[in-house]
Amino acid sequence: HAGAVKLHEVVAMTMGLVAEAPGWNSAVTRSRGGESRAAKLAALRVRYNSIAPGEVLSAEEAVARLRENRLENYDGSARRLSLRSVQLLASALEQNWSLRILNLWGASIGAQGAEVVGRWLARSRTIEGMDLRQNELGPDGMRHVGFGLASNSSLLHLSLGSNGARPRGGALVADGLASAGARSKLAILDLDSNGLGVSGGAEAARILASSVSLVHLNLSFNLLGDAGLAHLVPGLTASSSLASLNLRSVGISPLGASILADVVANVQLSSLDAAQNDFGEQGLELILAARDRSPTLDALLLDALTEEPPIRPLFFVDPLFLASRDPLCCRTSAPPP
Repeated sequence: HAGAVKLHEVVAMTMGLVAEAPGWNSAVTRSRGGESRAAKLAALRVRYNSIAPGEVLSAEEAVARLRENRLENYDGSARRLSLRSVQLLASALEQNWSLRILNLWGASIGAQGAEVVGRWLARSRTIEGMDLRQNELGPDGMRHVGFGLASNSSLLHLSLGSNGARPRGGALVADGLASAGARSKLAILDLDSNGLGVSGGAEAARILASSVSLVHLNLSFNLLGDAGLAHLVPGLTASSSLASLNLRSVGISPLGASILADVVANVQLSSLDAAQNDFGEQGLELILAARDRSPTLDALLLDALTEEPPIRPLFFVDPLFLASRDPLCCRTSAPPP
């Protein structure tokens, strides 16, 4: 608690501060080069601290006092936020039109918190990266995210993994992006581990067909099956931007291996993660033969070939680098800590 109060006091008074409460009950503040110059707050991190819900509001009230400053990165990940905490954050963000990254991974904001975030997302013109993984959003929370996506034109990277979206939630996200159409600049979309099922392939195809900017799509650990993969193919064929696709552990069988082989040979992907699928020996041969015919594929992960980690983009890659639409932007194996 004392650390939270100190953080509140110093952030409220100092214009040139980069503030961190980096973890495990050690709240600290530091300024660049030890000086407090009239600059802008670049980041505020309050994760991994044993601060009670009522006490962490001190740090969030400090954010509210920065409404006239330039807050660019808010990292409140790895701790549960109460709805009141999320509402306070949203209130601060209403007056801050320069936030570029919002990381609420593991904050358990639920559908009610998603409503707050979705309304703000619809208004924001500066947000570029948002991590909402493991927030218990469910289909209702995904509806609010979809609402925000329908009006947003700045977001580049969205992580929605492990939220129990189920097929209805996947459809609601697809609705939002389809409504945004070419106005959306979303380049990286993470929908892994959401129980999307067979219909998830069709919803992902809708997203791909409506997007002119999507570079990386992660559908891993959703049981699409062979039928879901077949539904996905038209979207893959229609996409002019997709370079990286993650289909790790989506339930593709030896029968579906021929469908994937056609994708490898005919869709201009730069990287494909299809590990942890039961292709069978003949299915693997089909996919490998297709790889040899592909003019663009230079990274293919299959269980029989490699034990490398899944292909994932950097978490919130540099938007200027991402804007180049370089397919290689999505080949880094893991996000930074």
